[in-house]
Amino acid sequence: MTARWRTADGLGLVATTVLFGASLGWTALSERAVRSAAEPAPGMNEEGEWSSRAIAAQTEVSQLEWSDPALGAADDAWVFDVFTPPVIYYDRVTGRFSVSPPELTAPREADVMNQPFGVSLLRVVREPFRLQLVGYSGTLEEPLGIFANQVTGAGIVGRTGDKFGKLGLELRSLAVRREDSIMPFSMPLREIVAVAEVWDDREQRKVRLSSAQVAWQTQPVAELRLEVTGEVRTVQAGNRIETVEGLFEILGVFSEPDSVSVVKRLPNGSHESMELTPE
Repeated sequence: MTARWRTADGLGLVATTVLFGASLGWTALSERAVRSAAEPAPGMNEEGEWSSRAIAAQTEVSQLEWSDPALGAADDAWVFDVFTPPVIYYDRVTGRFSVSPPELTAPREADVMNQPFGVSLLRVVREPFRLQLVGYSGTLEEPLGIFANQVTGAGIVGRTGDKFGKLGLELRSLAVRREDSIMPFSMPLREIVAVAEVWDDREQRKVRLSSAQVAWQTQPVAELRLEVTGEVRTVQAGNRIETVEGLFEILGVFSEPDSVSVVKRLPNGSHESMELTPE
């Protein structure tokens, strides 16, 4: 009679028992190796148990390392936590945008928006370039440009290579071609125009002239009125105006349509931005 352990079921049971024992032994060896290689975590003793005394000591040391966030900060920096954000207001009608530093008592929106901005836009002025291309004659291969001297009002006829000494300009190129002219509230109009490129000796730059539109100087300027004193200032992009109310920074001056982008910085750290349009 065959012994029970020699049967198929018996052999399977023996094999399973051996594998289970080997697995337990491998797990024990791995855990011992990890314990010997790893350093105790802060607050844990050598036996791997948490020590309340060690945790308290570690917490005390970490608290001593904290420093005041205001130390070393810039004078105009805002120091606040996540629960005291800055106060932000926006007026949909005027486009006025106000950002105030966090305070214990936040200002009311009515108090902020009812205060005058401080400056108003009278107009945007763009000086026309001193030479204008008003027409052409001749052939397409050898055109002649008809120019207007904006300084004297006289008419000038010239071709490529001509110099206008009194204006400090040189005609580098002249061509007649078809171009699309953008008309307000209308479809683009394709027409034959004269296009010239002149070199400006005074400003050391190239200027494009076209018989279809007026050529302007580099940057437009704006006339702003200070609401407190009534004084009128002429400014362009990048200028600053210092008043008792605050500092006004001119971010941009635009034409067609005329507008000025201004940021007002108040002594209390608040700043407001607004797009001004002519009165």
